[in-house]
Amino acid sequence: MFKVETKATVIAHRGASAYAPENTFAAYDLALAMGADKIELDLRMTADGELVTAHDPTLWRTAGDSRLVSQLRRGDLVELAPELRPLTLDAVLGRYGQRTRYCVDLKPSQSQAERRLVRAIRRHRLRSNVVVQSFCEQSLRRVNELDRTLPLVQLLTDELSYEESARRLHRVADFASGIGPAAATVDTRLIGLAHSLSLTVQPYTVNEEAEMLHLLELGVDGIFTDAPDRLRRIVTAANPATSTRTPKSCQHRRRHFRRQADVVLAHVEMSYRPHAVRSERIHHHSVLGQRLTKAERVRN
Repeated sequence: MFKVETKATVIAHRGASAYAPENTFAAYDLALAMGADKIELDLRMTADGELVTAHDPTLWRTAGDSRLVSQLRRGDLVELAPELRPLTLDAVLGRYGQRTRYCVDLKPSQSQAERRLVRAIRRHRLRSNVVVQSFCEQSLRRVNELDRTLPLVQLLTDELSYEESARRLHRVADFASGIGPAAATVDTRLIGLAHSLSLTVQPYTVNEEAEMLHLLELGVDGIFTDAPDRLRRIVTAANPATSTRTPKSCQHRRRHFRRQADVVLAHVEMSYRPHAVRSERIHHHSVLGQRLTKAERVRN
């Protein structure tokens, strides 16, 4: 493995979702124990205005419930098994506070979702810890109108050509601080243009070490990954000056979240049965070893 100097941000995609159910405390705890710089969470709004962690329009893949999240109410969520129930944004921010940073992926929703999100960030006093991202430019512009101090990241699909992406970047630079392109679309031209417009580049979703190394060599500013332990090892190895000794405060924090993750995972192991077409056994370094199942998931 060659080394490339980098200070790229390790972003845990839906938590350490290669090893634990996505968008759960288990996944977030484990991500922080593995040294993730940020945890990414997907948000949708329920029928009664609650922001909850859910990637898909329905909970079928993660909880076996085919109803739309936007049609569910608090009472409906309470009926789900605790291990499969979407978390509220307040619960996530309250649990981790300023001990980490957040990438909040706002999914298409009612227009009040942006207002409720900004209120929650302010209520928890986390304006300096949160980045708001979305594929929906209109949604990001609404957030920007509500609070111009919040950093915004425009997510880009893999369907855009370089020319289309270039035009988009010039427009995005008016309100955003970064872009999140699909990893396959990232090259030196895209990174060079983004950096010339003062936009960071943080591609999604990368789980193979070879691809991580390639992107770091190109000069990306961060990477979304389901396996933050792999990316953390690479980034640490690439910076010998900072890898010789981990501060005691970081060691304590990682041990704390490791213990929390193991406790939560012990409860979800038997009840978590992802509703996906295919699953595979994978190994992780918690006490559960190879006993967890990873669901094949939609990328970002």
